[in-house]
Amino acid sequence: MTAWVTDSGAVRGASATDTADDQKSHRELTLLLATGCAVLLSLSAVAGHLISGRAIRPALNAMQQQEAFLADAAHDLRTPVASLRLLAETAMSDDTSRTTALERTVRLATRMGDLIDGLLTRARLTAGVATLAREPLRLDQFVEAVVDETPTDGHRITVDAEPVVVDADPDLLRRAVTNLFTNA
Repeated sequence: MTAWVTDSGAVRGASATDTADDQKSHRELTLLLATGCAVLLSLSAVAGHLISGRAIRPALNAMQQQEAFLADAAHDLRTPVASLRLLAETAMSDDTSRTTALERTVRLATRMGDLIDGLLTRARLTAGVATLAREPLRLDQFVEAVVDETPTDGHRITVDAEPVVVDADPDLLRRAVTNLFTNA
């Protein structure tokens, strides 16, 4: 208890305070605020992590698709590019086979263009930019037509197929059948 006394000895006022209770109450409030701030900070960190993970996922998927496309393109183009270089070197060094080498170079360049178109189509389909144009096709007749159109370099291809109807994209199926015969 505290009392205020004047010079004449009269008591002007008095106050009674219990500082132990005030200090205990202050410590409890401080502890409660610190705990609340730590909990809010933890919750905001977890929420930020979840939101950033969700936001970055499409970019990661796009990067993976791009890496897969580049790997496929490099793999599929390595052999034709080496063949093209060999044909060009042959045409430069041998005057007698220049015409034949240039004709083969043109065919190979056309095939490489078709290969690049196929890779780009596959990348568009994978990315969801393009859709398949499915329609019912007689597979046996379709394969025979593709074989008739495919240059055989003097080889003879015989098709023995049974009538079958499939739902397929004609352009993609044509590329697949053509690739099958040219690779064979």
